[in-house]
Amino acid sequence: MKTLFSYKFALIFIWLLIFTFNNLFGMLEGKFMPVVENFTIMTTANSEVFGTYDKVRNCTLDGSKWYYTEDNDRIPARLESTGFTQNRKIGFYSYGPWKISIEEELIEDHSYILVTHKCHPLWNTVTKLYP
Repeated sequence: MKTLFSYKFALIFIWLLIFTFNNLFGMLEGKFMPVVENFTIMTTANSEVFGTYDKVRNCTLDGSKWYYTEDNDRIPARLESTGFTQNRKIGFYSYGPWKISIEEELIEDHSYILVTHKCHPLWNTVTKLYP
């Protein structure tokens, strides 16, 4: 009886950890086991972005947000794209044009993308792309 109680307690504790630190686990998984690698921006013109990336894990795309930083503040940017919401298989891909609401000189030095994927039922995997 005592062993059954300790298993129940351990299971409840694990689930509490998962729900409490859901974002943290997703960020750690994205850092050490990213879904997308080798993300590059090849050209930027008129705030339109083109480039390439490798999708290395077979996960479902859940969303993406592009941010730029200004005086240590994280500011969301508006991203208009064609094809970014597609769920793709593992492989090498080209993308663009993505129209972004950031000045061209800020894209390369002061911006990044957080892409969220569903790889398993416990939490969303968050991969930070660029730089």
